[in-house]
Amino acid sequence: GATRIVTGKRKNGEHFPMRLKLEEAQVDGETIFIVFIEDLSEEQKMKQALETRNQELQAHQNDLLEYINSSGDTVFVIDKEYKILIVNNQLKQKYQSAGIELSEGKNILDVLSPEMLATWKERYDHGLAGKSSSFVEERDNERGEKMYFEVSVNPLRGEGDEIRAVSVISRNITSCLTSLEGQVNVTDERDP
Repeated sequence: GATRIVTGKRKNGEHFPMRLKLEEAQVDGETIFIVFIEDLSEEQKMKQALETRNQELQAHQNDLLEYINSSGDTVFVIDKEYKILIVNNQLKQKYQSAGIELSEGKNILDVLSPEMLATWKERYDHGLAGKSSSFVEERDNERGEKMYFEVSVNPLRGEGDEIRAVSVISRNITSCLTSLEGQVNVTDERDP
């Protein structure tokens, strides 16, 4: 049968969307036509509400991405299969400078160096087990200077408190530690 979406008119003059479906049947050797009419007003309201909600969610997601990209921290989120769900521009650029493309959908374990793989997989697994961790990591920059990063690995929970992902945030704290070391050294020099 044929189906059409048309505009109907109620007794009160209000227009509304409706679906007309035309079916053909044989009764006692004669062809008869049956028309089914379905009011689509509620369906249309639900679709509009869903579209509005999706636009709001997209705006919130864009705000969140803008926030993590404006931060000086490196931020990424991986799922249970270690696939990247979110990665900010700072981390993408860091890996890009090493000739590695980091993007959503890529498995983070595939881009880690063999030296880092076991350590970081253990950290991710710790988060996927529902445990948060925070630590300071020492690294050398390209000039061989010591740099310090505060790293937080946190589980992200979905419905029913199920762990669905892990977030990893890394912040360069070198200047803070250097400043504190300078203060400690000054204090030590003043003591008799």
